[in-house]
Amino acid sequence: MKKKIIALFSVLSLLVSAGTFSVFTASAEAPADIVPDWFDADQFSTWSSGDPYGENSHWRFTLKEENGVWTYTNHRSKNTWELGYATSNGTQYKIDLDETPFLKFDVSTTVAEGIDIKLRFNKEDLVDVAFVQGSSSVSVDLSANEDILKFADEENVIKIAGFAFSTSEYYEERSISFSNAVFSAAAGENIKRYEWFEPSCDTKWGQDDWTYSADNDNNRFLINHPSGAKWQLKSRWNGTPRADVNTDARLLDIDDFSKLCYDIQWTSKPTDVSLRVIPFVNGTTEGQKIININVGTISQGAQKGVFDLTEITELAEAANENGELEIVGMSFSLNGFNGGNDGRDMINLNDFYFKTEPVTADVRFDAEGTGIVKADAGEKVIVSADAQVTGTDDVTYKWYVDGVLQENESSSQIEILNDKTGMHTVYGVVTAGSGYYRTVRRVSEVYTYGAYIEGNVSMSGELGAEDMTVMRKYLLDAAEFNELQRLAADVNNDSSINILDLIQLKKLLA
Repeated sequence: MKKKIIALFSVLSLLVSAGTFSVFTASAEAPADIVPDWFDADQFSTWSSGDPYGENSHWRFTLKEENGVWTYTNHRSKNTWELGYATSNGTQYKIDLDETPFLKFDVSTTVAEGIDIKLRFNKEDLVDVAFVQGSSSVSVDLSANEDILKFADEENVIKIAGFAFSTSEYYEERSISFSNAVFSAAAGENIKRYEWFEPSCDTKWGQDDWTYSADNDNNRFLINHPSGAKWQLKSRWNGTPRADVNTDARLLDIDDFSKLCYDIQWTSKPTDVSLRVIPFVNGTTEGQKIININVGTISQGAQKGVFDLTEITELAEAANENGELEIVGMSFSLNGFNGGNDGRDMINLNDFYFKTEPVTADVRFDAEGTGIVKADAGEKVIVSADAQVTGTDDVTYKWYVDGVLQENESSSQIEILNDKTGMHTVYGVVTAGSGYYRTVRRVSEVYTYGAYIEGNVSMSGELGAEDMTVMRKYLLDAAEFNELQRLAADVNNDSSINILDLIQLKKLLA
């Protein structure tokens, strides 16, 4: 964060990132990505879960690295101590949050309840940076994480000591995989894919009391994974109303992941898409049955598109107060699909995933009023933040005076009575959005203001012998004055500081 000393607040500041303003010309290059080695095969020994991993194995977990994908597999039963927890203690990295604030990685987990992703700053301090379920691409802005910023130095640099993850519901032989981890200047996309279209979920498809099985001659539809598509459904029975998939229930935050994206290579007939959810009633899903909530229709043929979940009233009604749905799967309607023994009408699917809509914030900080006044002037300093935000209605304002958070100041401007002698500072912070994935944080310049007493170069608040001593040191080049002290030192008001001011100061003290 830059500190700007000004005599008058007539500056308009446009903020771009965590308190710094970087100007890039057309020929300038963005900072290079930093690729941590935590997930390299030669770093296995730096991982631990209670005890170090060792040479090749650990009784609690196994590590594997293949084709750039690092995989942790848990071997402990549900009630084992330190269930589903591991941390690295290898290479440490200094990350400049003004240059490479985005942590990006791809992750896949078979833990339905999800995994907390953490960064480690020393042996004891772990900070949550993401929560993942299923197969995800993650991009988080570390410079917008207040808990991360506590570890930043004056240059906005953090020193990361390692990586960690944990979950309280890590059953035996479940895995988590990481790839493409990088600290970057550029944001990435946040995408969440569930396992619904993986071969492991084929037998979780069905309809009402019937479940698909590869060797069942009475299958109402067939499921394949052809080379040209990720997933294929072929209708066998005329009149089958729909195809449902049911998996472990998990919470989906539709405020964060508000876009449902699809890539259909081909569908023989239009098909309605529904999410299968257990609705919250009075804050709980206990005792509630699974319902299908329609989110849109995919037209016949090859289609790519997006359903906006924020426009579906039924989803909002089924969510809890935090905007979370308890989701168990999805459904395709098959009305009008014709069948045959080997399948006839079909849906060929390439991709199906949830995606975040980025939050954008353009914030102007406007500082007005007199910055340096005489002690008895009592003028006001006003700093205001004009925030233009898209993608969220969640906007908060914080104000800091002399580095201390002003607990009762939460509006878009702060008004300060400039009645204290000495140099004082004020700056503002605007945060748009919330959570890990959609938070934008903008910080103003640090504006300096203050009041002074003529001749009180010691800034003690009252004239005294100490002022003579400080003035003499300055005239002998044995001390330096800040702006406020220079104004106070010009006792005879001739816009210069010399022996005449020392004489006048002595008269004031007589």
